[in-house]
Amino acid sequence: MSGHIRDLGGGAKPVIEPSLPRSRRGDWRNEGNGFWSCAGGTAADIGNIVFDGGASGCAFKRGGRDACARDLDFTYDTAARRVFLKSVPGNPAGRFRSIELCEKRHGVDQEGVHDVVYEGLHVRYAGAHGFGGAGAKRVTIRGCDVSWIGGAYHYRDDAGNGVRFGNGIEFWGDAEDVLVESNRVWEVWDAALSNQSSEKGSVQRNIVWRGNDIRRAEYSYEYWQQGEGAQTSDIVFADNVCREAGKGWGHRQRWNPNAAHLMFYDNTADTREFVVSNNVFSGSENVLLRMFNDWRAALVFADNRWEPGPGAYGRWHGRPAKGLRWLYPDRLDRVHADDASEIEADSVGSRVFGKDDRAAFLAFLGEKPCGTCPETRTKKTVFDTFPLAKMDLTKMSCGSGQARKCRANEGAPLTLGGKTYTCGVGTHAPSRFEVAVDGKGLAFTAVVGIDGEVAGEGSAEFLVYGDGRLLARSGILHKRDGGRPLFADLSGVQVVELVVTDGGDGIACDHADWCNAVFRMVKGAKPNDDLSDRSTQLGILTPPPARAPRINTPAFLGVRPGREILYRVPVAGERPLKATLAPVRGGKMPKGLIWDAETRIIRGRLARPGDYSFVLTAANAAGRAVKRFTIRAGEKIALTPPMGWSSWNAFYDRVTDKKVREQADALIATGLADHGYRYVNIDDFWSRNNGERGKGRPELNGPERAADGTILPSGAFPDMKDLADYVHAKGLQIGIYSSPGPKTCGGCEGSYGHERQDVKTWCNWGFDYVKYDWCSYGEVAFAGSYEEKLRHPYELMGRLLAEADRDIVLSICQYGMGDVWTWGAAAGGQCWRTTGDVWDGWVVVGPAIEKQARIGRYTAPGAWNDPDMLVLKPDHRQCGLTPNEQYAHVSMWAMAAAPLLIGCDMTALDDFTRALLTNDEVIDIDQDALGRGAEAVGDVNLVQVWTRPLADGGRAVALFNPSRADKTVTVDFAAFGLPTRGRLRDVWRQVDLPPLKDGHLKTTVFGHAANLYRIYPMTNNKETRQ
Repeated sequence: MSGHIRDLGGGAKPVIEPSLPRSRRGDWRNEGNGFWSCAGGTAADIGNIVFDGGASGCAFKRGGRDACARDLDFTYDTAARRVFLKSVPGNPAGRFRSIELCEKRHGVDQEGVHDVVYEGLHVRYAGAHGFGGAGAKRVTIRGCDVSWIGGAYHYRDDAGNGVRFGNGIEFWGDAEDVLVESNRVWEVWDAALSNQSSEKGSVQRNIVWRGNDIRRAEYSYEYWQQGEGAQTSDIVFADNVCREAGKGWGHRQRWNPNAAHLMFYDNTADTREFVVSNNVFSGSENVLLRMFNDWRAALVFADNRWEPGPGAYGRWHGRPAKGLRWLYPDRLDRVHADDASEIEADSVGSRVFGKDDRAAFLAFLGEKPCGTCPETRTKKTVFDTFPLAKMDLTKMSCGSGQARKCRANEGAPLTLGGKTYTCGVGTHAPSRFEVAVDGKGLAFTAVVGIDGEVAGEGSAEFLVYGDGRLLARSGILHKRDGGRPLFADLSGVQVVELVVTDGGDGIACDHADWCNAVFRMVKGAKPNDDLSDRSTQLGILTPPPARAPRINTPAFLGVRPGREILYRVPVAGERPLKATLAPVRGGKMPKGLIWDAETRIIRGRLARPGDYSFVLTAANAAGRAVKRFTIRAGEKIALTPPMGWSSWNAFYDRVTDKKVREQADALIATGLADHGYRYVNIDDFWSRNNGERGKGRPELNGPERAADGTILPSGAFPDMKDLADYVHAKGLQIGIYSSPGPKTCGGCEGSYGHERQDVKTWCNWGFDYVKYDWCSYGEVAFAGSYEEKLRHPYELMGRLLAEADRDIVLSICQYGMGDVWTWGAAAGGQCWRTTGDVWDGWVVVGPAIEKQARIGRYTAPGAWNDPDMLVLKPDHRQCGLTPNEQYAHVSMWAMAAAPLLIGCDMTALDDFTRALLTNDEVIDIDQDALGRGAEAVGDVNLVQVWTRPLADGGRAVALFNPSRADKTVTVDFAAFGLPTRGRLRDVWRQVDLPPLKDGHLKTTVFGHAANLYRIYPMTNNKETRQ
């Protein structure tokens, strides 16, 4: 037999149940005296009776009706082939929703099976073994659940005692090339996992048990071979989590309870290379390890975690004085197997390792104690281990804060399900980390979950990829799920990617832990977390500036009726250049508007709401450009994402009037204003600061407000109105910064209690934009629901700005709390931060991009997601982002329809940075009039496919590679809902691409880069040209 037996599709795992369902009242017959028998009889012994899928426990098997004294005792009458169940209250079918009789059969009989993979199944209610049989070869059991197994009589000993049996997954006799991984096994009579035999000459070779979750079995793992000439070699029991040995249903029914996580009965086989590594053995009613004879020379114990719980560490039974027969029930004479007197009477050299004998126990095994981030040091180790926590975690991207060694995201001890781990990494979704193993990796293992330091449940999924292929996934986990073992086979893998995604409900409380996370490598090899040389770096892609004019206005400019209008028409191209502005319908300019052809500035006011459309014309010696442009007077402003400059990343707390004027000059001198950049925004430290950060800074000191409550600027800003007038004279607009709290993030004066007065002051000074930063507001927030606290200060400011006599854009800055994108517009904001502060490092830029993957639907004209300012540098070589990462940064901000606010000193831009900022086709995507942000719609070999619809009916497409390795992919446009016809354009290079071949695009996306495309629609079977 060969094949692949697995689940298909989603939902619960397919179930294999060799049991007899007896859940109807008619299935039971009243035998009197509280006994009920099953109508119809059974074909074989019944090992157990399970009620309500185990939720209501199970029955207790006795040796006859006379022994059934308590409710839910049962016996199996061999002669009558009938179950007799004591159910004092009445018909058992009336007490339970389901009743399963576990008949003496295997769930899966793999006798003589070769070349089979069992995957994603649930095997339960087998009275014999879950998986059982002899002679199996090349068998894989992966991702299966095995539960409520065993209990039937196997044979009777010499004294007539019935010996019950049943293992979760067992390989008997000959067994070769077996892999049992990532399974969950619980409630088993005997061993959850076992390979054993008494057959003469049996060979058990290359059997790997790894990454399994085992609980509530009498033994987690059992091994022995006693047949003459038997051989055992290359057995690995690794990366398993074994819990609560002897806590299951079978322990209390045994006359000889002898729970152990490792049960090594007498082993007489020629045994070699037997590895027990990196397992967790936690809690046993008796002992963690039970060993009957000394074959330790073949055993390697490495990096296991031993937690005895109520029991002892181990029992070494010594050498039997009278052969092996004492192992069997007739020799034990019904004495508890953990009674030392029973052992001492019949063996030589036995020893119990109690709770205080840890060091002696580990010395007996030859295993060194585990410390924080332990490494394998035993000479017998056949591989090397490298903890994730010892790698360069500054390269691990983190959705909030930073990845931490052996601590949770906010610094607490790593804790999953109430259990503390000393070794691991705490991060925050979304997160990504890449490691090169170069074909020398064996496995990656970890226990993963949401850390207990969070107040909420959180939700995240842990995934391990190898060369773009999914190797392991945890499923979506919440805090209540505790820790889940994760195992990834790294055979043949070059680059491993450890990924944490949010659970689809935002990233709040998604504190994600990789506990006990280690890479297994072939002896002498090491994983490498420096992949900087694995990707080809892009150079300048934007073509040199064209000589002919190009008009770079958006389609619409939003203003409120009666408010002052100031707009400089951006036109690129060789100078001298002449521009004209004329109403579409001809005639005079609308009343209240003035057009200055020399400066290309529109000024004035529009009294009535409505659309005012114009034809813009620009001409120079190289050509002529014409574009339609509409001023829309209504309630909405910022109809396209704001573009401009912000002071913080350039000057931090040293911003001054002079520096702001220089940046306004630079917007004009560099030509950036001709590409649409028009806001000059002052961030924190323009107001007074008498706190810690104001010490030794006399220009910041002094009264924060005048006697009438008017806020006062610092000495670095002697005249705010004059500064605003200076910026306005250039046709640009100016922004300011404040906080709804008493103090800004830097400790300067905030607006708390002075909101209306500050709005009036900003209007008097002439400001056009305010970044309103949460900062200290949390210290004074009123009592109320979480969302009410978040919304209140912004609703107040939004209302005051809407009532003001000046259009001022409200930029809500509270780092994405409470899914601000769902309510920011209703609160009166025109844009809102979706992330924490972003700086020029991929560990923050990468997660900031991925955080936009499902929130593009919330953007619209006048309502923009803002993943923070652009973090480029004047000299791109000084930027903490590689050239590829800078392309991804700008590309994905444009795809997200995000504000484009330059965060560097613009007076000395190099050619690379200037080219990034002035690609008009990239900016066109960002400023598209439809206003719908992009979202990720899938991936090809882990290269993410992002799309957004455009106002002309076309689509923008980004292929984003979050990996550091270059990847060549073939994208099936139709599979992602993209048109397969139409003009396809490489936006960065500004070149048309050949028509798609069979609707597929084959391309290479360099590491941490993004390819950006635009699909122009077909109109009457003709491609539109723009």
